[in-house]
Amino acid sequence: MTPRTLVLGLGNILLRDEGLGVWMAESLARRFAFPPEVTVLDGGTLGLDLLPRLDGIERLLIIDAVKLGRAPGEIVRLGGDEVPAALDVKISPHQVGVQDLLAAARLLGSEPPHVVLWGMEPERLDPGTGFSASVSEALPRLEAAVLDELDRWGVAGTPVEGAAPTSVINLDWLETGLGGREQGVTALLRVTALLALLAPVVAAAAEEGVPLPRGWIGTTSDWLRGLGVTFALLNLVLLAFAWRSLRPGEVTPTARGWLFVAVGLVPLMVAFLSFSHGLEASATVGSCGACHAMTPFVEDLRNVKSDTLAATHFKNRYIRENQCYMCHADYGLAGTLTAKLAGLGHVWRYTIGSYALPIKIAAPYPNVRCLDCHGASQKFLHSQGHPKEDIPKLVTGKTSCLDCHGPAHPEQTKAALR
Repeated sequence: MTPRTLVLGLGNILLRDEGLGVWMAESLARRFAFPPEVTVLDGGTLGLDLLPRLDGIERLLIIDAVKLGRAPGEIVRLGGDEVPAALDVKISPHQVGVQDLLAAARLLGSEPPHVVLWGMEPERLDPGTGFSASVSEALPRLEAAVLDELDRWGVAGTPVEGAAPTSVINLDWLETGLGGREQGVTALLRVTALLALLAPVVAAAAEEGVPLPRGWIGTTSDWLRGLGVTFALLNLVLLAFAWRSLRPGEVTPTARGWLFVAVGLVPLMVAFLSFSHGLEASATVGSCGACHAMTPFVEDLRNVKSDTLAATHFKNRYIRENQCYMCHADYGLAGTLTAKLAGLGHVWRYTIGSYALPIKIAAPYPNVRCLDCHGASQKFLHSQGHPKEDIPKLVTGKTSCLDCHGPAHPEQTKAALR
């Protein structure tokens, strides 16, 4: 039986030569037919998110840009332990993800027995699209080397008749149909499109260290923050165009159009993105911890030596993110009017310092919040502490989960603060 093979193209298409692995994977998948045991995958910058794709794979062929100090466009073949060593020189954070991917696969016992990296020395890694001349010239040789490797593995690709090579990604299509007098509009479209593509990448790159395994495309928060900056820059550009279109004594239709977009539409987009980002950010533990009255609770949450329910859930990753919000949010976007007014009351009392300490929950904690996660688990259903005759009492709230499983948080000792 032929071993299962994965051809994995990696890279970031927005950093010029760094995207050669993605381009190569797309080109191979389009121009060649491979045996069913072979999968050709554009892995982009997904890192650890690719771990499930390694399950059952016996031979892994990685295509990527590698910076080894050689001449631009030079092709290199690495195998075995040479692969993670080559990725020690970081071109972009996705290569950290590849190292983690291989290490995690090894720990889980799913690391492919045979790993080969076909790479190329990049010349340009600045933001933008399209390859440098040296890399463009060497791509056919890299493709031939990859095909030869697969041929030696006994899984050669068959050319697809009439399939053209995958085009290098660029933004030239923005100029299609626009004449010479529209050059300003064309330039605006090009700048805006590039900013929109790069915004989440730049936002994620600003973070220190390696992010949690969520891929280099960034979180929703990264995208909202980046797109907000993009629209703000777009607004400045639109205002500049409107200013240039103004004439003494009159407002031309062109200027009126620019002003309508710059003063009306774009600010609405920025306001919407700001609201969306703020709404998501308000659910984070950091947002709860920003209120100094909550500091003892957040400190206990993150204390690995604490035995409170909050700390136990946090350190064991029972709730992966937004731990405070998952247990305590009872209003939010779809909450009742009464709940929203109560939330505004919290803000008001915090602002004027009229809240009482120790902080106490306003009403008995509802069991339904515990049962949302634990109610259907086998550990809950078959626990000796949960006899069948008592489960209805837990569901209705007659018996509190906290009677047996507390405390949820550490006891606060200060009496009051005015």
